[in-house]
Amino acid sequence: SGLVLKEEVIRQILREDIMKESVIYQEIFETGLQRGIQQGIERGIERGIQQGIERGIQKVAGSLLRENMTLEQVAKLTGLTIEQLQNLQDSLDNN
Repeated sequence: SGLVLKEEVIRQILREDIMKESVIYQEIFETGLQRGIQQGIERGIERGIQQGIERGIQKVAGSLLRENMTLEQVAKLTGLTIEQLQNLQDSLDNN
């Protein structure tokens, strides 16, 4: 109907309160909701994996720094920047 009628006319005919009772509306809404939930779960898992990897790299870097490896060596092995390693080293020194 969007191809023939203007949006405002469609809104007047298909008011939200009436549409919410429609089986088709509820099905479309539920499908959208399920897709949104699935995408949220997938993004959460991806973020959690990434955070886990980052924490693991920091732990390895911390161990290497404690073994007196140079910042440059640790940076090369872990991919962390010198600045990140300096911050990590500072936090290790304060603990």
